[in-house]
Amino acid sequence: MPSQTKSLYIVLAISILVTFSFYKKITLSSVPPGNLWFNKYVEASRYKPHQTVLTEQADSFMAKQFSQNLLTAFTPYSYENLPGYILYKAFKLKGENLWLAQKLFMSLLNIGSILLFFGIAYCLLGEKAALVATILYAFSPHIWITFNFSSAGTRSYNYFLSLLTIFLFLHYKQKKILLYLVASGIAMGINFLFFHTGSFIIPIIIAVDCFFLSLREKRIQPSLHFFYIFIIASIVALTLDRTHSAYFKIDQSPVLTWFFWYKQRGPIASHSLEGLVFFDINRLSDNIAFFFNSVFINGLDEDWHYIIAPPGIPLIYSYFIFVFSIAGMCFLFKKKRKENLFLTCWLLFFILVYSLVIIVRIKNMLLLIPPFMILSVLGARFFSTYLYRTSHKWLPLNLYFKLILNHKHARKRIYTILTGILLGGSVLIGTYFIFIELPSKNFYDGAFYIKHREIYKHITNEGYSKNSSIVFTSSQSLRHANLALRLLTNNAPRVVNLNLQGLPSPYEVDANLKFVKINSNLKLTSDKIYYCFISHHNYLGDLYVTDNVYEQLFLNLYPDVTPFVIKGLDGISLWKIYRVAGNHKKS
Repeated sequence: MPSQTKSLYIVLAISILVTFSFYKKITLSSVPPGNLWFNKYVEASRYKPHQTVLTEQADSFMAKQFSQNLLTAFTPYSYENLPGYILYKAFKLKGENLWLAQKLFMSLLNIGSILLFFGIAYCLLGEKAALVATILYAFSPHIWITFNFSSAGTRSYNYFLSLLTIFLFLHYKQKKILLYLVASGIAMGINFLFFHTGSFIIPIIIAVDCFFLSLREKRIQPSLHFFYIFIIASIVALTLDRTHSAYFKIDQSPVLTWFFWYKQRGPIASHSLEGLVFFDINRLSDNIAFFFNSVFINGLDEDWHYIIAPPGIPLIYSYFIFVFSIAGMCFLFKKKRKENLFLTCWLLFFILVYSLVIIVRIKNMLLLIPPFMILSVLGARFFSTYLYRTSHKWLPLNLYFKLILNHKHARKRIYTILTGILLGGSVLIGTYFIFIELPSKNFYDGAFYIKHREIYKHITNEGYSKNSSIVFTSSQSLRHANLALRLLTNNAPRVVNLNLQGLPSPYEVDANLKFVKINSNLKLTSDKIYYCFISHHNYLGDLYVTDNVYEQLFLNLYPDVTPFVIKGLDGISLWKIYRVAGNHKKS
């Protein structure tokens, strides 16, 4: 078996092990369906006008989501919904089967990203060093979270396509095969549609690399390569966007929709004029501190993105990687080799832009992980050479050390020891985070996401009909809970929101009377009512949870009803579900 194939098999085996660790417990049980809620409504809108679909649904919540004004980032036609729609359309998958297929697809993207990184590292370092770097990369908790835990599908697709673009570009640089140039442009064009960090960072890095290569070689050809890639990417993105809009019969591009929504976010947005820090010396110094802390020390950024990145884990998760990457930087800038130019552009772009220009948020810096993994391996190689050449100055020249240093394989042995320290220490740390620390945490992207699959399973086991009602409080007034349950439940019962029923806050003076009225109306029209209350305060989620106050309103009316309790991964109670009989009878 060729050594390259053997290394590839090792990488594949490790990627499968890491990707599917605790797969059922975490990926299937604890994460919501992602952006699959809209599929049947999206499909209906292809054949009927939007207003007709809204009328047929007769649901104010769905009407809000499907309003003709699609100037929201959460339009059902956004590209992050497209993979789920394709699974729904091509394989006729619905409900939980669609969810499971989507989660499997995301996990396969995780494996694909690891294999792509191996290919990138192979181009830059060679086979053996690439294998070590890929193992370090595979055990990165942030990569694992992105593909297996995070509900933001955009980030996963964008990350994979960014690595694919780089991989194809580097292969073109090495082999000068036109197919790689075209494929790199196609991957870049598809990535434009997801309009996340990698969509514009990767083109900039490639452009800078081509520009400096042109200066170095004193010819325009490398710059033309980027021009060709960018033209291909633009044509692909424009064609796909127009085709997508025509297929779903929508008037405005999802990319433009997202762009206009993002423009309105003002100081909340990272990549905006309000997000620039170099005009203010205090903001700049704070941002530099946040950069080094979040990347190397405590994993906490400007906004504490606890729900998006692993809590308290630095982006470069191992101090072994950190220390060796410093030596790798020394090597990178000391040995100004042509093949190191792309890695230098990649590294410097992130360090300069996200410490000196743009506000630090870890969710925007995940593509900084690959160059640091590569740098750490380069550092081990550089450090071993340094130790070998300078050891006579500080090692006691007794017979034992003379035998070691005079051995023909002395430098190789030092490199093997240092690589073993880097690899062994980092894998142990990554294993602890991925297999022990993270599976015990309940950071599921906000309170309204948590454990919907278990809610669905419980209601299914208890029984329901189209006349049943599932009630969430005002803290559940966002799209996630309602539409997730619509996806997961056949012949979906009504999903009721107390906020839309006239009880926006449990602290209102007449809150108890309003709740009694809402409950009476529900009993008249429902055969069963399921009240769902979050049973903890998720201060690190997107909303402050007030369900304990709503729950007290319910218990004032039904003091003897026993709840079904759903617990989180750490054993803490997350949901309480109360079942109440209604008065509606089958006709």
